[in-house]
Amino acid sequence: MQLDNYYEPYEDDIICHHISDDLSLKLLSKKFYHNGAYLSHLFKKHTGLPIRTYIIDSRIEYAKKLLNSGSSVNDACFESGFNDYSNFIRTFTKVAGISPGKYSKKDYNCN
Repeated sequence: MQLDNYYEPYEDDIICHHISDDLSLKLLSKKFYHNGAYLSHLFKKHTGLPIRTYIIDSRIEYAKKLLNSGSSVNDACFESGFNDYSNFIRTFTKVAGISPGKYSKKDYNCN
């Protein structure tokens, strides 16, 4: 997995295929039959990223795709797996460097 494209979905990438679902470490550790600490260690070893960072970045990238396709900010928030609108706005702005409202009004399809 290349670090510069780590948020691109792969066929076996459970995180990207379930981006709208609850992706807590507890849930993932049950799914993969490993404790959370060990799963986190393995994930970081293979990707160079903590699981939480990967999930957040994947959700933001998915939200960008939704916004680029004309979804509202509210729809992008919940469809990308965020359960709190304020947290989505704050996280999107921190990661993308622009608010989702401004992002949706500009043409960022050439990322």
